[in-house]
Amino acid sequence: RDWNGATAAFDGSACIHHLIEAQAAHTPERVAVSSGGQNIGYAELDRRANHLAAHLASLGVGPDKLVGLSMPRGIDLIVGLVAIHKAGGAYVPLDPEYPADRLAYMLADSKAPVLLTHSAVKNRIDPGNAKVVVIDELPTTPVAPAHVPRHDGGAKAENLAYVIYTSGSTGKPK
Repeated sequence: RDWNGATAAFDGSACIHHLIEAQAAHTPERVAVSSGGQNIGYAELDRRANHLAAHLASLGVGPDKLVGLSMPRGIDLIVGLVAIHKAGGAYVPLDPEYPADRLAYMLADSKAPVLLTHSAVKNRIDPGNAKVVVIDELPTTPVAPAHVPRHDGGAKAENLAYVIYTSGSTGKPK
């Protein structure tokens, strides 16, 4: 702390998706996510997240509603995380590398009504009663950000952001 003087004021009531929106307005073309040689800027991240958030909201995602999230690391994962928060929801990370029975247990136990996944891993998990959204199979929106209105599901800093399962001492997710 003494060496770099990096103290900065931070608005504790701001949610991560609000900070991304502000960055998109300030530096829309600056790289927000880079993965596998592909990059997207803040404006594109915000546009994609708004589009997906509206779809998630139409499925009932809102404040403190859980969404199972199972996809490989990459740009779509970050879009999904931001979209879940924009819809007001909280995510339950479901690593597609976990055994299928463990994933199915965590999704069922969390009672997440929606599973957000990717075509590369969608068959790795039994969705049970969850509505399945395959991010890379959704229709795309026009390129111009103005065509996708900002989505705000009403989440506040006090709402859930995520629910994580641990294996604990028994090896059974808790």
